[in-house]
Amino acid sequence: MILVADNSWTPRSYRPLYFGETENLAERPTTSHERYEDWCTAAGDAGNVPVAYCWMIGSLKDERTAIESDLIKFYKPECNIAYNSFAWWLSRTTPVAAGMPGGYGSLLDMLGRTKLT
Repeated sequence: MILVADNSWTPRSYRPLYFGETENLAERPTTSHERYEDWCTAAGDAGNVPVAYCWMIGSLKDERTAIESDLIKFYKPECNIAYNSFAWWLSRTTPVAAGMPGGYGSLLDMLGRTKLT
């Protein structure tokens, strides 16, 4: 999570600017990130851009992405343009068998099972 100081936020005086997930924290919240300039603009400068994180040791990408999605939907941070759940669904790598309760698999799996007439 990328934050910016904001005294109007409680119980902490930091407002979330951006949520993301990664397997390697050292690779993601860097100056090469696609939203880095937006973070700096919102915070005033690069020195005012704290990063908060939650280690999810042993977690799967699907688990991290689900939490990321929930945080974005709840907080609506300005530097997450919009969470695109369709893109997440398309990118799922863990197939779920058709017919399983609650299972839908990835969009690519579903398209592969679709019969066009």
